[in-house]
Formats: sequence, structure tokens, C-alpha cells
Amino acid sequence: MKTIAIANQKGGTGKTTTTYNLGIALTQQGYRVLMVDFDPQGNLSCYCGIPPEKDLDQTITELLMKTSCEKPIGNRECVYQTGRKEAAARVDFIPSNLRLAGFELAMGTMMCREVLLKSCLEQYNNQYDYCLIDCSPSVGLLLTNALAAANEIIIPMQAQPFSVVGMSQLTSSIANVQRKINPGLRVKGI
Repeated sequence: MKTIAIANQKGGTGKTTTTYNLGIALTQQGYRVLMVDFDPQGNLSCYCGIPPEKDLDQTITELLMKTSCEKPIGNRECVYQTGRKEAAARVDFIPSNLRLAGFELAMGTMMCREVLLKSCLEQYNNQYDYCLIDCSPSVGLLLTNALAAANEIIIPMQAQPFSVVGMSQLTSSIANVQRKINPGLRVKGI
């Protein structure tokens, strides 16, 4: 399974839109795709048909908690399918909500905290061709986890000054992860 993180430190650059549309396009080409909403705001989950007011019990947070406690995870646990009527293809996804922000704080004291998402996603290696991670617009353990789990990163940009600032912060984070955790991480495109 090829894992691609879609990230930028700045919000509003099109990370979620890129993730969703790339997931649909790859599915239409016959690939098996898993999208992971790794942003506590849960915008990808909303895009995929989960209303923001719906408080799900099974999200990426629960998978991370089980992984951190080394508990077994079911084959399709926390995996939903896009429910938008206008979608040309249905794609599997793991939703997120605000509980992920609280879990990020708790991760600070955990062993192997930088690779929790990577460990979590390993169970899907034989089920999907692609995993797309929609990242939150921040620097922290969530971004580090996404970069540690990914083979490649796509950086959506806007022709605006703050996008460039976000890009420079992100390239610093990428370099650190490449040096210390994931030397195989490559920037696929900007």
C-alpha cells in the first residue's frame, strides 16, 4: 500500500479537497483506496458524508488508542464508506473528530508516539493500494505521525505569502522526519 500524506502548515490550501478528489479519482481507475481523516476538525469526514454534529464512537482516535495499548484491531474496524450521492465512486475512509486533539496531547508521554499511525495502518497493507492521509494544518505529533507513516507527501499551495511561510515550516518538519524517523519519505509534488 502506497501511503500519501496531504499536508501544509497553513489552513485553507485545499488539503481536504485534494485528498477527497484524489481518492475518488484513484478509485475510478480501479485502485483500492483508504482515506484517513487525520485532522481533529473532521472536514474530510464531513466531505465523505458524516455530519459534524454526529459523534462517532469509531474514529482514527480509537484505532490509535488501541494501537498504543497493543490491543488487536478488527479488519474493518472504524472503516466507513463515502456516502455522498454525487460521488462518482465510493471510497473507504476512517473518520476523525475533536477527540483526536485530546489524544494528541496524551501522545506526548507514550512510547513510540511518532509511529503510532504507521503501526495503526500496517493492518491495511494488503487490503488497499493507496492510503491518503488528510493532515491538520499544524505542527505537532499528528503531522509527525502522518509523515512517519507516509511514503510520499503532496503539498497543496496557494499563491499567497502565508502559504509560502507554511511551506518553509513544513519542509523543516519533513527534513527532521526524513533524518530521524522515515528516510524514505519523498515530496511527490507541490
